[in-house]
Amino acid sequence: TIEVGSGLSEEEVERMASDAEAHADEDKKRRELVDLKNQADSMVYQAEKQVKESGDKLDEESKAKIESSIADLKKAMEGEDADALKAQIATFEQAFQQAGAAMAGAAGGAPGPDAAGAATEGEAGAAQDDDIKDADFEVK
Repeated sequence: TIEVGSGLSEEEVERMASDAEAHADEDKKRRELVDLKNQADSMVYQAEKQVKESGDKLDEESKAKIESSIADLKKAMEGEDADALKAQIATFEQAFQQAGAAMAGAAGGAPGPDAAGAATEGEAGAAQDDDIKDADFEVK
């Protein structure tokens, strides 16, 4: 906040306040762009890390698609167009999700119906094991 007691005259304070109000929309747009760039930078870092750690689980086509998406997102980050950056983030997220699904499929994917059946059998076995006793004890 701008106050009169900070060594400025009332006229200077009012001029500064009106300047701040006049540039508020511009500041908001700039803040949005900076936030988007930070989000995109974080996404690029995570994707590069994921590709480095799990790249061997990806087929060449998926890996090339992710690397291309990373390059496109980095290029969009260099610009000053928030709408273009938003669109590129959405495209990147879609490509990365598809590659993530491919990695999950290569790693064994989601558990099938056999895994669910085994869990049910295990729970039934636990219910049949009635030798468990609940007791209180003291340490002396």
